[in-house]
Amino acid sequence: MISAVIVTHGNLGQALIDSAFSILGEQEGISAISNFGLSNIDLISALENRVEQYESPIILVDTHSSTLIAAKSLKRPLPVISGVNLPMLLSFFTKRHRWKIEELVEILVNDGRKGIASL
Repeated sequence: MISAVIVTHGNLGQALIDSAFSILGEQEGISAISNFGLSNIDLISALENRVEQYESPIILVDTHSSTLIAAKSLKRPLPVISGVNLPMLLSFFTKRHRWKIEELVEILVNDGRKGIASL
């Protein structure tokens, strides 16, 4: 099963997970890490420890900042998507069983973009 680790500023990652669970119900293979109070070295270490818990993780980060730098600094190269949002996370949960990880990454990027609109 493809899993995901969300790395964000503050509690955004956990809030996204909680929101997705309220829509889809509890899901496995997901966790959040906040960079709050962590140096870049500590954030990288926390992320290394977390991704080791999963066989095939994707890392979702909030912005092009320390969270992205941490995700790209891992010993094990993993897919990283910046700009995580709720539509992307819902897509992840509903499509991760049907696609290979490389294809899923592209789908998540597109679905995350589709969730952004000016009305």
